[in-house]
Amino acid sequence: MYDLSRAYGLGYITNILSGNEVMVKDMGPYFLVESIKNPNLENIYKLSVLSGEDLDWRSIFITTKSKEKQEKKQKEIRNFLSEKTLVEETLEVYKELNQPRFLNSNTNGETLSQALDIGGAKGIREEIRSGMRPIKKQSKSKEEGVRPSSYNEGNQIYIPQEDFILSVIGHLHFTIWKWSGRGNDFKKVSIMLNPDLNGANIGGMGNLRDLKNSVQEVTKGSKAGILATLCGTAVNIAKKSCEVQQDSRMFSPRFSSLLYGVLAGAGQQMKPYGGGIYPLDFLNKLSASDSAMDIFDMWSDIFKKSNMRGHEDLAIYLSEFITYPSMDTLERYLKVHLRFFISKDTKIRLYEEKVISEVMQYV
Repeated sequence: MYDLSRAYGLGYITNILSGNEVMVKDMGPYFLVESIKNPNLENIYKLSVLSGEDLDWRSIFITTKSKEKQEKKQKEIRNFLSEKTLVEETLEVYKELNQPRFLNSNTNGETLSQALDIGGAKGIREEIRSGMRPIKKQSKSKEEGVRPSSYNEGNQIYIPQEDFILSVIGHLHFTIWKWSGRGNDFKKVSIMLNPDLNGANIGGMGNLRDLKNSVQEVTKGSKAGILATLCGTAVNIAKKSCEVQQDSRMFSPRFSSLLYGVLAGAGQQMKPYGGGIYPLDFLNKLSASDSAMDIFDMWSDIFKKSNMRGHEDLAIYLSEFITYPSMDTLERYLKVHLRFFISKDTKIRLYEEKVISEVMQYV
């Protein structure tokens, strides 16, 4: 997510300074940021929109306890974006393809936090608990077994300040954040749309930021868990992309996958839970169907209506089918769908024969 967020951050800065649509493409080993016009540094005052108070700074600094430290970082980012020399030097660095840069200390850099990339978490990158020793059974306790014999704090990853700022901008404007789960099992899920070779456009009609905002608005974190949250988001992305595609005036961005990271609460702290890539192959294939909008409308409605206590099964089985499409997962899902239809609790409708036949063609 760190690489993609930097690409989106660089693309948005370039878009504002050039006043021109910018494309971000996934080329495999790297992300390509393309602009027909060169950035005009006389427009640097326009970059103030990138660090507004109304943005979701809390999600960026979710692992930073100190409010004073959060405010200090925000101020540093605003100062950086107002300094013509610093912005110019950053743009110059990214004119050529370079390896990601890491530092040995935070003297002239920033910490790569797990909010920017779950891979920045020490517990995921390296072993921080090692060796096992038996737990002695206490007279008043039934606890026994083994536990780690040693613990170390691990090492931080430090990155250049300009890379940190690009990543923050990318996340602030192009990441979807949702809470998933229920009760004490809530988890914070961050989701980024990963473009394909055709790319996603920043600026212009049907642009990535408008698409992200519209999906953010209609998508809720699922109480059925992380997979249902990812799947519900993916369905709404496919639906919105189809709507854009139907408007001949707009470029329709295409996405190959979702990149995601998950944080879980542990006392007063957020700890790394996991992350990865959620594929969009099946939904992209369905987008070519004549019944695509009917299918996505129905699935979006199901995720919305199943987000209540006692209805989680519907979202879980639909997510399982969309993520792992096969005749077996389809059959399991349709049985649960029929059960909920008969109960009338969720007021869902049955599939028309034409629609279900279209779905089966792509399984």
